[in-house]
Amino acid sequence: MRIPCPEKMKNGLTVVLTLKGRHLHTLRWLWHANRTRLPFHVVIADGEVHPTIDRLLSNPLTFPDLSYEYHRYEDRSLRDYYCKKADALGKVRTPYVMMMDNDDFPLPFGIGKAISFLESAPDYVCAGGGIPGFKLGAGANDMPNVTGALNRVCYRYIANQWYRCRDFDSSSASERVVEEIRNPLSVHYNVYRTSERNTIAGDIVAINPCLSLCEMFAAMRTMTLGKVKSDSSYFIYFRQQGSSQFLGYSKDLIDDILLSNLAEDFKLVAAKVADEAARADSCKPDWIKDQIYHAYADQLRMMLANTVLRYRFPRLFAARQVFRGLPRPGLPAVLRRKLNWKRIWQRLAADGADQDSISAHIAEMRLIEGTLQDDAFSRFVVSSAPELMACP
Repeated sequence: MRIPCPEKMKNGLTVVLTLKGRHLHTLRWLWHANRTRLPFHVVIADGEVHPTIDRLLSNPLTFPDLSYEYHRYEDRSLRDYYCKKADALGKVRTPYVMMMDNDDFPLPFGIGKAISFLESAPDYVCAGGGIPGFKLGAGANDMPNVTGALNRVCYRYIANQWYRCRDFDSSSASERVVEEIRNPLSVHYNVYRTSERNTIAGDIVAINPCLSLCEMFAAMRTMTLGKVKSDSSYFIYFRQQGSSQFLGYSKDLIDDILLSNLAEDFKLVAAKVADEAARADSCKPDWIKDQIYHAYADQLRMMLANTVLRYRFPRLFAARQVFRGLPRPGLPAVLRRKLNWKRIWQRLAADGADQDSISAHIAEMRLIEGTLQDDAFSRFVVSSAPELMACP
């Protein structure tokens, strides 16, 4: 374990970086954080310890400009994963915390904005901003899906309601919960007050829900604990597309229904959220539980409709997949990236960002592009961890 540098914890936030595999992504994240002198302490919770990662992180000279501590776990089951997160969160000593994955990049300027907001708004449990997404192209000298030129940049990681910034500022916990289950907002990567994030993690360990319900429960439980800020005038996180892990997720809803405890887990989730919201509002939980049931039932019906298309009409489904994969004429990659960035900065300005904020984000994105495209990171891997080149 590396001893953190106190001066690097001045912002009051700790990053909890959860790992399981994707070792080159882990090194990319840490190398970039060290290169840019990430101004936050990092608690690394590794659920699949690789001897090379262990060796490098045990040497304080590997990343001398990064404040971190490295903890080893073994994610043999979903419960192990939940317990790992809860244990890692229990090690946080700062008032604010943020969860991160090793294939994405933090954006400290926006994170600082979220911290400043929480310091001035004690009735808010967490705060976040926009989450743009990127996809990497493939080059002859690149590490696939780890380095390379940006092939695509988008304003929101996914263009749906989950990533559309909006506040949940009702004074009623029940109303916030119902709004979240009817029109979900992704809050997983928000800046949280540490005590509340620990409460949620402890509840997840106690309930041990199937993974398809975990994020939904965490978001609703967040709404029972306080208001949520989601400000579109700044970015907090840059998510990579096409690199996510789906360990524990079923590719088929039928498997979730038949092979997991989906129904029983949902009852536990709904009851816990309804009870906590009712306690906060001094009311009865029955109406809240009923609203959660109906909203989730509607979501399941939509998922079942997609399943029917896939299995009742397999040729139609296969044809749609082929059509989606066909190459489409477009602009050269360099010009397309330039236009994408221009649209992003125009959109950010339209959402209230001033020029100083936009300039700060442009500087952060250029640093990320440097990590992805320059050969310095590749040289680091070749010299320090060549054995990982064959198994990203």
